[in-house]
Amino acid sequence: HIPIFCVTALVTMAAPKGNPGCGCADETQSILGAIHARSLTGDEPSNHLSHRSCQLPDKFGNGEGVLLTQNICVPVTYGSSKCIQHDYLMDPRCQVNATLQIVPAYCFRPWCFVDARSCARSSKEAIYRSSYFDYTSGIDLFYSYSTCNSTASDWFDVKDDILGLTPLQRMELDVIVPSYLPPSHFKRDQNTAKALRRTGKEYYDDNVEFEGIYVDYASEIKQISQGDIKDLHFTYRSKGSSESYPDSSFTAAVLDVANGLADMAIGPFWITGERLALTSFTIPVVVDKSYLVVKRPDSAAESLNAQMRKVLDPFSLGMWAMILLVITITATLGVWFNTERRNSNPDRRQSFWQTKNPQRRRKSAYVRLALDSFLQKGNFFCGASVEHDPNANLASKILAFGFGFFILITVSAYVANLAAFLTRSEFQSVTTVNEAIRKGYTLCAHPVVENELRSQLPNAKFFFHENGKEFIGMLKDYDDKKCEALVIGWEDTSTDIDFLSMLCERSLVFTDSVLAEISMGFPIRPSLSAGFSYWMYYGQKFEDINIPNLKEKYSPAEALDSQCVIQLSELSLQSADEYAMITVQNMYFPLVFFAVCALIGIILQCIYAFSSNRRSLIGRVSQLDLTTTGTTARKDRFLMRRRSRMKSRDGTQDDGRFRDSRIEATEE
Repeated sequence: HIPIFCVTALVTMAAPKGNPGCGCADETQSILGAIHARSLTGDEPSNHLSHRSCQLPDKFGNGEGVLLTQNICVPVTYGSSKCIQHDYLMDPRCQVNATLQIVPAYCFRPWCFVDARSCARSSKEAIYRSSYFDYTSGIDLFYSYSTCNSTASDWFDVKDDILGLTPLQRMELDVIVPSYLPPSHFKRDQNTAKALRRTGKEYYDDNVEFEGIYVDYASEIKQISQGDIKDLHFTYRSKGSSESYPDSSFTAAVLDVANGLADMAIGPFWITGERLALTSFTIPVVVDKSYLVVKRPDSAAESLNAQMRKVLDPFSLGMWAMILLVITITATLGVWFNTERRNSNPDRRQSFWQTKNPQRRRKSAYVRLALDSFLQKGNFFCGASVEHDPNANLASKILAFGFGFFILITVSAYVANLAAFLTRSEFQSVTTVNEAIRKGYTLCAHPVVENELRSQLPNAKFFFHENGKEFIGMLKDYDDKKCEALVIGWEDTSTDIDFLSMLCERSLVFTDSVLAEISMGFPIRPSLSAGFSYWMYYGQKFEDINIPNLKEKYSPAEALDSQCVIQLSELSLQSADEYAMITVQNMYFPLVFFAVCALIGIILQCIYAFSSNRRSLIGRVSQLDLTTTGTTARKDRFLMRRRSRMKSRDGTQDDGRFRDSRIEATEE
């Protein structure tokens, strides 16, 4: 049998020294120097090289070696100078009988220690800090597989198993639960087994176990840590920290972590600037959205005015103005085209222009005719049709065709949207933060997020709760009329049936208006932050461990009352049911419009009936013709009186002899 150190020497003589710019480094003296350093204080960590000197086994020549792990001693030349299979030659895990056991693939990969600075500056090789000689070892060692034209993938596949990845060093962690916030975290009454909301003596009794979403989350992280988190001890916050931060039990718990009374705390902790100044936090476990909470609008809030506006809501104000403009233009053109047609007879034009009183187009007649035409076109529009006059000229027919097409598209679009608008709830209360600011509302909010809210909404008026009762205290502030609306985080309260019931009792609902989005994490000692965050990330990515999934587990068996709607969007969806019946209340505007028109007609008819001037424009039928002049009118009245006398004298019926003399514009 040839000793291993002889084989090593032979292999090393023929081995390459790495690629240009990133050659292999001889770290033998660096390792020995760290082992025998003279400047040691005696307080070095257990992983320091001063505690890792060992006696090599016979196969390595019985010299001084260095411990890679607790039971593996290798020569101090391990990893130095040459691109060789250091693990195959020196690692006992690779010294197995290949006929009985599979040799790990990483054993056959050549690598070596390198100068990290030189490689980073002069090459593109992949370099890594040594896992065996980490930050606390007293030496900085880096290695590279690529400089030896090899790959590190096989090593990375087994590294965690070989090293026993322990970022938390198998610690037992003391974990503070800041208060009771069921179902997030709570204790149960020992007699009734009911979840408690207020802390009492049992809160300070570690024999009474904590339960809840976040307690289960931390416990599941412990289970997947493969022993890295040895145990979790859930405990209480100190009373002294509550004196320092009376407005928030959560910030008081952060102070306890900062003061070293516990390793970390769990719960829906907002990560704020104030809290980060006290201690570190883990990676965010969830992002909380703080919504505007307002008084729920109900059917009683829908006034007659609101119901009447619904009829107009399918179209914008500009659209209604355009419709009136189109009707007006059509009516005006209709008057013009009709006048030209009436005046197409040459004899009439002569009688019109050559009478004793030429061009007696009275303004009142123009106004009346324009009004008649406007009402006619308005009736066409409301009836979704146009009148077809076969005797009309070409200009009038083309005008009617265009107006008819406009009516078709406009009425179709209006009818398609009208039912939805009629059955939609008209919210009279404020529904956005901008409306709240514009109306001068005071908003009740949690004091922990004061800086975040004021920085994002500098113009808003806030009242921050002062008695440390969290969201329940904010409701009390609302009851005391200290604010008109609230700012409440969804993650804290969305699973709390008791709190949601309190909102329903006060007819409060969450709007869709988000005032702040704040990450939530766990306060933790700085030295433990990376380790616990690693397992949180691992659990999320590979084990599907997250807060939303655990919330489903704690979904209450008893649901909210069916009449309790806590989200304005749900209320809006309920009110916009496509099968909702249209009621008389929805038809207020058409009824009022009809009543107003009928009343105006009655008033005009009464004025005419009791007027001494029977030739008033109010009472004339809508057959005015502007070609009527003073001479023609007198002639027509003469013919009418003559026909009337003949009928009285002869007792005969009208034989139509005077049909051609009929007045084209009857004035009465």
